[in-house]
Order: sequence, then structure tokens, then C-alpha cells
Amino acid sequence: MLATAVRCGDWRTAPDALIDQLIATESRGWLDDLGWDVRASWAVLAPARKAGVLHGFIVRDDAGLVLGWTCFLVHQGIAQVAILVAARPDVTQALVGAILGSKAAQKATGCTFFVRSAPGLARCLGSRAFDVETYRYRSLALHATAPADGRVRSWRDEDDRRLPSLLQRAYLDSEDLRPFATGGTLDEWRVYAGQLLAQSDCGVFRRDLSTIVDGNHGDLGGAAVLTELGPRTVHLAQIAVDPEARGRGIARELLSACAGTAAGTGASTLTLLVAESNRPAGALYDSLGFRDMASFVLAMRRPAPDRDG
Repeated sequence: MLATAVRCGDWRTAPDALIDQLIATESRGWLDDLGWDVRASWAVLAPARKAGVLHGFIVRDDAGLVLGWTCFLVHQGIAQVAILVAARPDVTQALVGAILGSKAAQKATGCTFFVRSAPGLARCLGSRAFDVETYRYRSLALHATAPADGRVRSWRDEDDRRLPSLLQRAYLDSEDLRPFATGGTLDEWRVYAGQLLAQSDCGVFRRDLSTIVDGNHGDLGGAAVLTELGPRTVHLAQIAVDPEARGRGIARELLSACAGTAAGTGASTLTLLVAESNRPAGALYDSLGFRDMASFVLAMRRPAPDRDG
């Protein structure tokens, strides 16, 4: 069957009831497919649309059937796309074209996508001068285990302020494309860590399930940050090991400890996101029994070449 022609329009002209339906349908998909309850964090979408803060587009066919939609905001000069839903590759292309052609995006100094994968999205963005990385969304079925003796301890309040410096050290030489702390400064890591522990975009921080390994100089040697995504689903929002402590099995111990603790509280599933190019981490998760559930696309627009140089 031939694909029907598509029409892309500004979502501000759409009825409120349609927007509510689109958001609710996608929210249910996240819960059913990923175990991720985004309803609380996405409650701001419709009001932000009405206020004109959140930009968006809807693609329809000639009969008016919705084939896809997207929304994005401009924060600190960067157009940030958080949701893009498409039924097929030409719909994806239409939505990407609408975003990049919008006045809001053109006034921005950069553009970032971190969205659940849509048909043809990675290829589309790669052809438009974006750096692209696929993130695998993986899950592990949890089973209660006896607590293991070792270096791992539970999270303490003071670990909140110690986390940013650990993250900075852990990512110092990393070449992974990431949507956070892109400049690698300590201030950026403080902002990221503060959001991770205080906000619900990546689940609600579970201090009681998160784990720590102390370093040798009064700092953190490793940390695993767990959040709660939904009923019986917890998420490894961040894991980091000090470069001086690598090769000693700390990441495995952190993961095993928090998985066992989470299972003991009734959680049945542990999820995480890992860059496809991060093969050492992927191998660790393979060995622990994680399986793929879905994929996300991270894409960042490369700066335009300096034509005066």
C-alpha cells in the first residue's frame, strides 16, 4: 500500500481534547512497554502548550488522521526535543523538518533530541549534521537475594553533595555523546546531580535503594543512583566509578547490591539506559542478565563550520 501524503501543522491550532488524547496515549505506551509512569512529569505539557512555552507539531494524512506529533522547548538557547512520535519514516522526516524550520529552533544556538526511537529517526538526524547515539533501554527481572558483605553501603545525606565531583572524575575522559553536563564542568555536574536527585523526569530518587562505595581519600569511589519509574519498576538512573578504582568489580557490586535491596522492597524490574557504543558497560549488563526492551535516540547538532577560518 502506498503511503498517503502528510500535512504538518502547529499543535497550537489543535483542539485541547486532541492534545490531551495524544499525551495520554503516549503515556500509556510508556507505562505498558517500558514500565515507566510519566504521567506526573508530563502533566506540565498541556499547560505549557497553552502558555506558548512548549512548541510542537502534529502530522496528519489527507483524511485528518494523526500520524505523529512532537513537542520541544528552548532552554538556555538550546532547542530540546523530548517527545517525537511517528508512524513511519516520512512522518518522522516531516516532524524533524518542522522543528528545525521553526522560528524558535532557528533562533536557538543548538538543538538536542533525546527521545524514544521513531522510524528512521537516527538516519534522518544523521543526514542533517547531527551527532547521533542510540541508547538501549534494558531491563532485569529482580529476585530477592541475601545481602552480601563487601564494600557497598547505603546512601547517606552527605553523598548528595559528593556525587557531582565523582561524576566529573568518572566522565573526564569519556567520549560518549550525552545529553547532560556536555561541557564537563563541575558546575554542570552539580546542576545535573541536583536535577537527578530532586526532579522526577527520570523517576523519583530512591535514597533507600541507592548504593555507595567509599574512596580512599574521603571521596566517593563509586555510586549507583536508583529512581522509581512506576509500580514495581526501579531505574538505574546513574552509575559511576572513580577512574582510580576501576577494574576492581565495583560497578558489579553496586548493581548487585541495589538490585537485591530493590527486590526486597517488592520491586520486580530494574531498568537502565546505556549507549550502544559503550561496549564495556553493555558487556557487564549482559553478564548480569539484562535484556533489551526499547531504544532511545540522542542527537546533538554539530556547530556550523567557521567559514572565515
